[in-house]
Amino acid sequence: MKNGMRMNRYNYSLCLLLLTAAVAWAKIFTLDELIEEAIKNSKELQRVHKEMEIAEVTIQEIFGSALPRITADVGIGHAFAQSIPYLLVNDENGMGRFGTTSTDRVPEGLARMQTGEQEPLLVEDLISLPRNNLVAAVSLRQPLFSQGKTLINLRIARAKQSQLVCRYDEERDKVRCETIKMFYRVLLEQQRLEISKERLALADESHRLTRVNFSFGRARELDTLNSLLQLEQARIGSKQCESERRSACEAIIMQCGLARSPATFWVDGAFPEPVFFISLNEAIDQMHQGNHRIKQFRGDEKIQKGLVNLAKADLLPTLYGGGLAGRIGQFSNLDKTDAVRWGDDQRLFIGLSWTLFYGLTHQNKIRRLIIERDLMLLDQQETVEALELATRTVFEQVTNAMERLTAIRTMIGIAEKSRAVARKAFEVGSGTPFELQQAEAELNRAKLSFNEVLYEFHRTLTDFKFLIGRL
Repeated sequence: MKNGMRMNRYNYSLCLLLLTAAVAWAKIFTLDELIEEAIKNSKELQRVHKEMEIAEVTIQEIFGSALPRITADVGIGHAFAQSIPYLLVNDENGMGRFGTTSTDRVPEGLARMQTGEQEPLLVEDLISLPRNNLVAAVSLRQPLFSQGKTLINLRIARAKQSQLVCRYDEERDKVRCETIKMFYRVLLEQQRLEISKERLALADESHRLTRVNFSFGRARELDTLNSLLQLEQARIGSKQCESERRSACEAIIMQCGLARSPATFWVDGAFPEPVFFISLNEAIDQMHQGNHRIKQFRGDEKIQKGLVNLAKADLLPTLYGGGLAGRIGQFSNLDKTDAVRWGDDQRLFIGLSWTLFYGLTHQNKIRRLIIERDLMLLDQQETVEALELATRTVFEQVTNAMERLTAIRTMIGIAEKSRAVARKAFEVGSGTPFELQQAEAELNRAKLSFNEVLYEFHRTLTDFKFLIGRL
C-alpha cells in the first residue's frame, strides 16, 4: 500500500514537472514576429539577394571593361631556319642593292660575292642573324570607341538591377501575404477550438441537468439520449478542431522556419475590423501602378531594347590605341647567353577595326531580337489582362464576404435571443432541455460561421492588397 502511494506521488510529480516544462517551452507569437521570422528565413528572398549582388558585380565589371588593358610579355624563341630578305633579288646577273656583281649563280638562290682578290663568300655568311631571341615587353591597349557597347551593356545591367529590386519586393510581399493568411488560419482554428470547448462544456452541463431531471421524473428518457448525443458530437467536434489547429500550426511553423512543435505554438491577436472602401475602377488603377509584376515589365522593355541596340552596334567600327615598351635580346648559341645583344622596342599605335561583311548573321540577329521584343509585348498584355481579371475576382470575393458578415451578425443576434428565451423557458419548466440544446447549438454554429467568413474576408483582402501592391 505504501509502495503504491509512493508510486502515485512519483507519477504525479513527474507529470507536474513535464507540464511545467511544456508551459515554459510554449511561446505565443504575434503577427509581426512571424512576418519577421518568415522574411529572415525565406530561401527565395536569400536567392534573390544573391542575384542582386551578382548584378552589382556585373556593373562594376562593365566599368572595368572600359579601362585600359596592360599586358606584360616575356618569351624566348629559337629559329631553326630564317629567311634573309636581302637575298630575294630580281636580277639574275647581279645584286645592285649591295653594289656588287654576282660571279657565280649558286643553286637554290644563294649568291656568291667577291671583292678584289678575296675568296667568294656566301651572302648568308655576311648577313648572319642570331637564331635565338629574348623578348620582354609591357603593352597598353585602350579602346577609344567600342561601338557604344560599354554604355549599352551598362544600361542593360542597371535595368536588370532595378528589375531584381522589384522582384525582391514582390517576393517579400509574397512571403508577407502567405504568412498573414496562415496567421489568420491559426487564429481561426484557435477560436474554433475555444468555441468547441465551450460547446463541450455546455453539452456536458446540459446532459448532467437532463439526467437530474430524468431522475426526478421531469424529463423523458428521449431527452437524456438526445443530450448524450449532443455531448458525444461536441467531443468529436472538439477533437476535430484540435486536429485542424495542429495542421494550421505546422504550416505556419514551416513557413517561418521555426523550431517549434504545434503543441507549444500559439498566436496572439484578433481579426481586424472588416473595413473595405474602394471602388473597382480605383482598384484596377492601383493595380496598374503598384503591382510588382507590372513594374518588372519596364525593366524587360529596357533590356530588350538594349539587346537590339547592342546587336546594331556590332555593325560599327572599333577604334583602339596604345603603346608598347620592351627589350629584345638576340644570341646565336644557347651556351653563350652572356653575349646577348639587346635592343629597344618602343612603339605607339592607333588602329581601327571594322568588319564589313558578317554573312548576313547580324541582320538576321537584329530581326530575331525585334521579333522577340514583339512577343514579349504580347506576353505582357496577356499578363496584364490576367491580373485585371484576378483583381476583379478578388474584389468580388471581398465584397461578398462583407455582405455575408452583415447577414451573419444579424443571425448571431437572433440566435442569442433564442438561447435566452430557451434558457428562461427551461428554468421555469415550460421548455425542454432539447430545445435549450438546440438553441445553444445554433448560437455556436452562428459564431463559427461568423469567424469563418471573417477569416475568408481577411484572406481575400490580403490577396487583394498583394495584387494592387498595397500590402
